[in-house]
Amino acid sequence: MTSGNRRNLSRDGSVVVRMLATLVFLAATASATLPPVTAQTLSGEKVVLPRDIGDVAVLVAGFTKASRAQTEAWAHRLRDDPRVSPKAALYEVSILDGVPGFLRSMIISQMKSGIAPPRQKRFLIVTESVDSWKRALAASGTDDQAYLVLVQRSGAVVWRGHGVLTESSYQDLVRAIESLKREKP
Repeated sequence: MTSGNRRNLSRDGSVVVRMLATLVFLAATASATLPPVTAQTLSGEKVVLPRDIGDVAVLVAGFTKASRAQTEAWAHRLRDDPRVSPKAALYEVSILDGVPGFLRSMIISQMKSGIAPPRQKRFLIVTESVDSWKRALAASGTDDQAYLVLVQRSGAVVWRGHGVLTESSYQDLVRAIESLKREKP
């Protein structure tokens, strides 16, 4: 076998490996279910997801202060897109893991003062069962990034994403939302 053939075989093999990895990810996402997780809205209501989210929802979650810029970018774009807002409820999720109680109250108070009352019903605060949330969001990377899940009331996870908002990932999410609405009778 010549060195050129080995390079082609190696390149073809890496393409096959990437394709298989993508198929495994898509299969896992398609068969995934959001387990019941609890949170409290910024307006003070206790909610259990996915039961209390409506027919279709996008969860945009952050685990650390460092993830805030990414979660805000995603949430802002989703909130302002007329293709999304009437079709899927947007829930922003702030996970306050390990924050002492006295600081937690201050942080929540600051959040409340910076978020309009109508949005507070869809802004979730998580202070317990963080591991359940990490599993639900498939948060296996760094905590310093945004995690997104498109989920149906049944708990079926339709789409997952994480990280910085890119045009490609955003359009993938919008297509997933639009395909759900086409499937409904």
